[in-house]
Amino acid sequence: MIETAKRTKRLFRIFSQTRWELSGYAVLEGNNPGRVWIDQEDDPHVAIMKTPEGILLAGDPKSVNAAENLRTWFEDEFIPGGNKSGLFGFEIYFDPEWRDVAEFGFKSRTLIAYPRMHLLIDRQSERMNPLPPLDGFQSREITPGFLKEARGYKNIEHIDCWIKNNWGDINTYREKGFGYCYIYNRIIVSWSVSDCLYQDCCEIGIETDPAFRKRGIATRTVNLILDHAFENGIREVGWQCPAHNHGSVRTAQRTGFKLEREYTGYEGYYDRARHILIQGFNELYHRKSVSAAIDHFEHCLEAYPANPKVLYDLASGFAQAGSVDRAFEALSKAIRLGFQDVDHIMNNEHLSALRADPRWKEIKSLVEP
Repeated sequence: MIETAKRTKRLFRIFSQTRWELSGYAVLEGNNPGRVWIDQEDDPHVAIMKTPEGILLAGDPKSVNAAENLRTWFEDEFIPGGNKSGLFGFEIYFDPEWRDVAEFGFKSRTLIAYPRMHLLIDRQSERMNPLPPLDGFQSREITPGFLKEARGYKNIEHIDCWIKNNWGDINTYREKGFGYCYIYNRIIVSWSVSDCLYQDCCEIGIETDPAFRKRGIATRTVNLILDHAFENGIREVGWQCPAHNHGSVRTAQRTGFKLEREYTGYEGYYDRARHILIQGFNELYHRKSVSAAIDHFEHCLEAYPANPKVLYDLASGFAQAGSVDRAFEALSKAIRLGFQDVDHIMNNEHLSALRADPRWKEIKSLVEP
């Protein structure tokens, strides 16, 4: 695959295959940062795009060398680049017709599939009535001036990261982005920032401090950002979230968003040990398959038998899966190989099943002075 700086009409046609991901068009229009790779300069049939929201794969999966080109790019460029930069995980989106080719191309990181939802609202949509003010809470527009003023406020770093990831820098955000938040006692309790912009369409996200959830603050914050969007020339606003994020879905629906489509997203992790572990946790928590989870944990143990951090995470996984003997085995080995985060060991809720076992005394003796 060849990286290209060109943003041709052909690329717009190719990425119409992932049109529900507005971030792709936003990158092609030059509004949001991103990178594009194509299979050939003159007449591309396959394209890969890295957007602030994830990786988009589009084009003709039956074209010559599509699978081989994808695997080479993934193994020789994408994974090494992510590991070198210290990145954690990634999201990948593609049309279902790419499924077989993607399985081949991403074979070393068997993609973890999960259901997602795309919701939309436009200027003509019916919206909820305004909610009454909240005593002690102040709403603020997230402007460069506010960001300077709010240095030292709790959660300001989350907004900083959001703006840097999605807009690249504060100047681009000032020109093309917008956001709103609520503040209480120098705590930014809820914040919503636009993710991307394409023509008169945008997408937004929402976060709320866990201590302030279920009070209607997120709903109020989203209403503020929607008012701003529709008053400033935006015709349509999108919302993307995992289907299992019920709080996000409820907030979207309460503020007037309607389901546009359900689709499958895929996640993976640059570090292979981490990827296998997450596969196990995915089987355990989402698929409710304890046996499949244990298979992944045992595979990880075979591949990384002397990594103390991996062994500690494996102990958590085995404990959650009810495999107590394997949990103690992994935890003891992790400690003996150098894992000494006493507070984490003693308070990790995932290890709670082990603490009533007589063998827990031995664990305590290994970590306590």
